[in-house]
Amino acid sequence: MDVTHLSTTLENMNMEDILLALKDAQLKNQVLQEQNCRLLTAPTVLLNTARSSPLPQDTSNATSSANDSASTADTDLFIDKDSRKAVEYCAMKMVIFGHVWWDRKSLFGAGLDQESACHKLNATILTNSLDTGVQRPSKDHVAVLQLILKLYEFLPEAFHPLINATIKGNYLKLYKMMKSTGGTRQSTFINRFRGHTAVIFQDNGVPSGHFQGNFDCNEDPLCWELLGYESPKVYNRHPPCLFANGYKTGATVFRTTSGVKILICLLWGNTTLDNQQITTKGMNSELWHVTKVNAVAITFAAIVTRYLLSGDPEFKPVGSKSGINYMANFEYYVEQIEDQLKKDTKSMYDTLKFYNDHVFPPMQSHQSRAVTTIPISLMEQEENFWAEIKALDKSKEPDNMDFDSTD
Repeated sequence: MDVTHLSTTLENMNMEDILLALKDAQLKNQVLQEQNCRLLTAPTVLLNTARSSPLPQDTSNATSSANDSASTADTDLFIDKDSRKAVEYCAMKMVIFGHVWWDRKSLFGAGLDQESACHKLNATILTNSLDTGVQRPSKDHVAVLQLILKLYEFLPEAFHPLINATIKGNYLKLYKMMKSTGGTRQSTFINRFRGHTAVIFQDNGVPSGHFQGNFDCNEDPLCWELLGYESPKVYNRHPPCLFANGYKTGATVFRTTSGVKILICLLWGNTTLDNQQITTKGMNSELWHVTKVNAVAITFAAIVTRYLLSGDPEFKPVGSKSGINYMANFEYYVEQIEDQLKKDTKSMYDTLKFYNDHVFPPMQSHQSRAVTTIPISLMEQEENFWAEIKALDKSKEPDNMDFDSTD
């Protein structure tokens, strides 16, 4: 990690988080030393340099009280129709603004309240920033902590006790409802896009006859070209369809008309694709209380763009026909976008602004803003980013996943 990035990370953390990270690194170093000396049976006890809260004298009573409280909340919340709707909206929002396959992550029952999850995430990030010579927390571990915090952000506060409860009865209903809704909505969203594929790609030089009737993307040379296929089952992680008008420079990656249209269709309805009047009532943007895109939403649009061109019959983590590892690429894209935003890369901020300007137009006009031109800014900083991308494209495609791709 460069000095600027480390400095920014430290500025966003309080002293408690820093001490926790340092203690974590110190403990890991100690374990390594003990293993090298074959003294695992006589570990050295380190002083707790971080501030800790005293444990209650009667932990059994405290646990019982917490469980009773969570059980009461569980009973009351799921009877109310509005409360159930709030859970469903959160599950949908998590798909677009959290992780498209968040339901495959272990987010519930982690025993972390919101403050503890935040402290643990900050400490983990700092540990990863330090060159301590010990094994660093995995990217997936960091991602899970980030998603747990998104649950706290998206769910009404009344449901918060159910997120961190450690006994199944206290959170199982919440988990099942959210997982069921999240999984179902993935298919619903994709089917919505399928019906408007021709409109979504009309600015990408795709003839209007494409995507009609029995058209098979998997056999079409133009779709293969947009997907960056080099040969069957071999593809580029940064294909032309993810760049402005296929113009491959670092400054335009993810800045596409198709990506904007996908999010407009999802958040405002398909009529807005024709630049018609926006109806806010009952639209996902209103129900989910969203007013801006984030790195995950842009990545969702990028993954759907590739899927619609692939010819894959179902939207799964790995395409059955194309062989595209959508899940691995999704997580890779999110990491790349967030990394560039942390580095204050101008082109990525321009891309974020580009999406927000078109997906969330000024409400005084209530008119969708059709994408006409894509601003392209070329700077030395952006060209350096593009050099990084080209280097990454030469590396092996990430295929090691923690799920069964046949699901």
